[in-house]
Amino acid sequence: MKHNKFYLVFWVAVLLLVGLSKAYFVEANQDVTKKLIKDLESRDWKIRDNAALVLGNMKSEKAIEPLIRALRKECILYKQDEHKEDVIRSYVLSLAGIGKQAIPVLKPYLSDKNKDVRQWVTIALGYLGEKQVVDDLITILKKGESGRQRSLAANALGGLGDRRAIPALKAALDDPFAIWVGRDIRILLVRESAKSALNQLGEEWDESKK
Repeated sequence: MKHNKFYLVFWVAVLLLVGLSKAYFVEANQDVTKKLIKDLESRDWKIRDNAALVLGNMKSEKAIEPLIRALRKECILYKQDEHKEDVIRSYVLSLAGIGKQAIPVLKPYLSDKNKDVRQWVTIALGYLGEKQVVDDLITILKKGESGRQRSLAANALGGLGDRRAIPALKAALDDPFAIWVGRDIRILLVRESAKSALNQLGEEWDESKK
């Protein structure tokens, strides 16, 4: 009988500790989320970029609206900043990382008065598997002014698996946009994204396009 009472007390204590630990973890997690959301307003692009990536990894639904607002702000207030597209890319990937619960929050921004906002939101929706944006992604890939947008549009099209994108993806194998990694490595970013997308679609492409 004594043993039974001992085990009962022991397991009650364990359960209480587990419950307290979970409560503490949730509270700490909420504090971190608030701090990261605040960091999205920083004037330092590296802080904004890092905050976005961490929020995406945390998959916090509370971060969806702040990330979209930050994306819009980046398009409008930082349009001349050389790091703008690096940061926006992080917003897009973070929203995709949070998951499909971001879709209904993103969709109203498809009619935003700012063209840049509309295009980045289209790419984010593409990453989230929304097939209704296929035609718009193809347009971005073919006519987008931003090389990074064209590259991400190609990636999204590969993930969506719609074969209507194949002609545009093959045409993108001639896209000249490139980035430098260090001083010596030059990556033809849109071409590489188009190759990857064509591979996902099971489509052969001209091996001479390197």
